Amino acid sequence: MLLTKKELKLIFSDNVSTAVQSVRDRHNLSFEDAMNMIHNEVFQIKPSWIKRFMEQAKLIASWSKDPSTKCGAVITDNKCRIVSEGFNGFPQRFPDKPYLLYNREMKYNLTVHSEINAIIFANKPLNDCIIFSWPMIPCCRCAAVICQTGISCVIYPELSADLKERWGKSEKLSKEIFDKCGINHIELPLSIFGE
Repeated sequence: MLLTKKELKLIFSDNVSTAVQSVRDRHNLSFEDAMNMIHNEVFQIKPSWIKRFMEQAKLIASWSKDPSTKCGAVITDNKCRIVSEGFNGFPQRFPDKPYLLYNREMKYNLTVHSEINAIIFANKPLNDCIIFSWPMIPCCRCAAVICQTGISCVIYPELSADLKERWGKSEKLSKEIFDKCGINHIELPLSIFGE
């Protein structure tokens, strides 16, 4: 990622001019080149739209019946149109019985992740689409599937302290998968969501 978390935070708080100056100073760029770098990094989507789609992913995550980690995903095309959405949960028609939801091993074996649900429900090619994932980067298994779909960018919030403890290893591997497969990924500071 070319932009720092501080620069992303400035962009999302509508303080683009300060972010541009920071990028110019750090990379010794002209104003135009700094704007192009920011434009390319956030994929032609205004920060207000990125925040809106992340908030949508957060809302969709609330629909999950998982008692410990509620995840949501939104897939958009490069014109800011929602292509698909998904949350983590058991397969369709499978009973959401509490004894299964609270049995960690059973729950992990039965749960379809939000990103996979969104990919399946899209039911169309996803070339050059963007996936917004809440509350964290997609796990390494979902990252591998995302690379196969043609999705060009993944946007997610940084891991909170409690999620870092449980998902830190998967986060590192997911980033490595995205980097090696040429998938752009942008980690947003939690503070822009009031977290």
